[in-house]
Amino acid sequence: MMENATTSSALRAEDGHVFYCFEVISAHLTRGAKPPEPLFDTSVRCPLFVTWNKCGHELRGCIGCLKPLPITSLKDYAMNAAFKDHRFPPMQESE
Repeated sequence: MMENATTSSALRAEDGHVFYCFEVISAHLTRGAKPPEPLFDTSVRCPLFVTWNKCGHELRGCIGCLKPLPITSLKDYAMNAAFKDHRFPPMQESE
């Protein structure tokens, strides 16, 4: 359940956040597709972490911040973890 960071420390990702990250990456990889609008409460501020794994749970990209940020930053974090983690080449559509 995602709650306002100023009122609760019980924050966790929900399915809608995960689906949103996948849709953002999919839209980017299909070149020209418009990224989706979030279907969750965008007034929330919370720490953000996005981790991409390959099949078999091998790390593929990761970025995060413990400082509470607007949940709308999730789009940027999904993109940066997929395409700008210097430990890995940018994610490809085949992945």
